[in-house]
Amino acid sequence: LIDRGGYDRLLSLESVESVRRYLNETPYAGDIAVAKARFPHAKEPLLLEKGLKENFFLTLKTLWEETPSDKRTLLKAILSLWEVYNLKTILRGIKKGMGQEKIHSMLFPAGELDEYALKELLHQKDINSVIDTLATWGMSYAAPLRECYDEYKKRHELFPMELALDRTLYSPLSHLKRPSDEDEEVVRDFLQDRADMINILTLFKVAGVSSFSLPASSYFIPDGRRLTAETFTSFFNSKDAAQLLYGLKKAIRDRRWSAVLDRSSEDFPGRLEEELEGVILEDIKKKAMIMPLSIAVLLNFILMKWREIKNLRLILNGKDFGIPVQEVKRLLYFSEDTDLRGKGR
Repeated sequence: LIDRGGYDRLLSLESVESVRRYLNETPYAGDIAVAKARFPHAKEPLLLEKGLKENFFLTLKTLWEETPSDKRTLLKAILSLWEVYNLKTILRGIKKGMGQEKIHSMLFPAGELDEYALKELLHQKDINSVIDTLATWGMSYAAPLRECYDEYKKRHELFPMELALDRTLYSPLSHLKRPSDEDEEVVRDFLQDRADMINILTLFKVAGVSSFSLPASSYFIPDGRRLTAETFTSFFNSKDAAQLLYGLKKAIRDRRWSAVLDRSSEDFPGRLEEELEGVILEDIKKKAMIMPLSIAVLLNFILMKWREIKNLRLILNGKDFGIPVQEVKRLLYFSEDTDLRGKGR
């Protein structure tokens, strides 16, 4: 992984070409070379994007292949995060009538949804065809999406379908409530933290909305540790994000999570997601140090790798579009030991 000195160097570079030269001295070099061979006429920024995505996919694939068979259920629960991300992106893109190339640029091959699978889904003419394709492949995402499809046809709202996908992430929790070893404990705690995050973000999405297709309880994921169903429901009809933010800061009795809410702006919920993901990552990093023979080490690496890919894409876009370095720094996220913005976490 790139250290603080590497990020300092990348931010000081003046062009996309200079970023490519730097990355050619890192483990990304081989994947960038493959992308250049496959797409010889593509522009530099696109080649680097493709190289980064291929590196991420192959990293996850290698980890999967080297993981003992009795631990793959736990790793599958982790990799599902990116499968769900890709499916949400495809559904949103199709609903908005975006072109295949545009949607494809936002996808990250991972898990069972490799490059070929994602392209096949993008070739489907509508959301119903996407669901049929997933069912043909025997993927678990098809059934919950099918259950929501009739409601989607009536109201043309994707939110219930997206929530159905989110709920699939927590199906492993049913047998992890009483973990039998530290690996199960690590994944359980991680998924519970993610459930809390999704519930908080859901409340911000619906703040100020006057009508809903389902009762408030239907939007709640009952697998977290910081929000009860009753608390979630009480905040569901918040008149605006400011009122919600004030209520959540008082209700969530977790010092670090409350601190994130305290420094968040109700006008920037996207940043809130980044900040909450950062708190979750810091927890995983500590567990990786305390339990060095557990799956926490693997999970920590995957999450840090994902952060690195996102940071590198932001830096690339900054160079490509001439965004000032200070603005790029503001959008980047770094952990405590690599924070370049001068703010300790």
